[in-house]
Amino acid sequence: MEKKKSIKGLLISNIYPSKNYPYRGIFVRRFVEQLEEHNVNFDQKCVLSYTDHKILKLVFYFKFYVETIIKVVQGKYDFIYLHYINHSLIPFVLLKFFLRKPLFLNAHGSDVFPEKWIASILIEITRGVLNSASLVVVPSTYFKQVIQEKYPKFDSKNIIVYPSGGVDRSKFFPKESEKRSLTHIGYAGRIDFGKGWEVLLKAFANVHNKGSYKLSIAGSGKHDQDCIALIDELGLASQVEFIGSLSPDEMPSFFQNLDVFVFPTYRLSESLGLVGIEAMACGIPLIGSNIGGLRDYLIEGVNGYFCEPKDVESLRACIEKFEELGQDQKIKLAENAFLTAKKYDSNAVAKDIAVVLKDKIIKA
Repeated sequence: MEKKKSIKGLLISNIYPSKNYPYRGIFVRRFVEQLEEHNVNFDQKCVLSYTDHKILKLVFYFKFYVETIIKVVQGKYDFIYLHYINHSLIPFVLLKFFLRKPLFLNAHGSDVFPEKWIASILIEITRGVLNSASLVVVPSTYFKQVIQEKYPKFDSKNIIVYPSGGVDRSKFFPKESEKRSLTHIGYAGRIDFGKGWEVLLKAFANVHNKGSYKLSIAGSGKHDQDCIALIDELGLASQVEFIGSLSPDEMPSFFQNLDVFVFPTYRLSESLGLVGIEAMACGIPLIGSNIGGLRDYLIEGVNGYFCEPKDVESLRACIEKFEELGQDQKIKLAENAFLTAKKYDSNAVAKDIAVVLKDKIIKA
């Protein structure tokens, strides 16, 4: 059998796993691995080494930009695939005049909804470069609409949805639950501003009959100590378990041991929220904010419930609504959650985007 020809790409990303930060940007590495299974290879990579040190960060960015310029000009690739369309795109303000191969851009969220003043400036600097792209890849239909509104000059036919690699259903799957005396609620995500962990804690503190619940929080961030302090302040130390960071391999077990997963974000840049789909793949219903990419997969009363962003009372009511359901109703929600997640199977979404990229490259 004749082996299919491999397409060679140049990957550019300002976030990628490293020895010191093995989970930072792991979704970008997963994207690379998925595409390589479909003969779309990344023989060359320009990726940024992460550091918290401000001076070193400037040095690393300078090195990253120089390496990007050199490799783009050399042209030893069939296409360029760039993650995050603000910081990573800066060299292309000049490089757009040297482009001879297709440029594919992958937007993620905060690169379109800037959370820092410097990001706002970078968006304006790189705005004109986006029109040089052959394709813009986004995580959800919600974010496709955002790109269309923020970049109206870009042809909407060249914006496609790729849900951040989808879900590996060989790892995330339902497990027969043990009978529990407490309803187990879970949160997984960064402990940072906008993620809504403090909204969840305040809502949990106000639920009726708190003795019927247990809450587990997995994740870490800039506000770990604030989270721990709020747990103590609200008198929840006996009912709330602060786990901290979990590795990707530990996440399926975390989800499988829950009754319901809560995703209380209030960030406009929440372009998908893959963690919610991973929970659903384990047969866990979702209570999530009525915002952003969650609207792509959360269906009110079918696989979970919407709460209003940043609204403690709304989230409290949703938790109690779930608790008041009969066992048959909870099972139905869980089944529907699992069926929703099947649509985001990692193998299927990788195959779909590989077909699109190959078609664009052939026609270029």
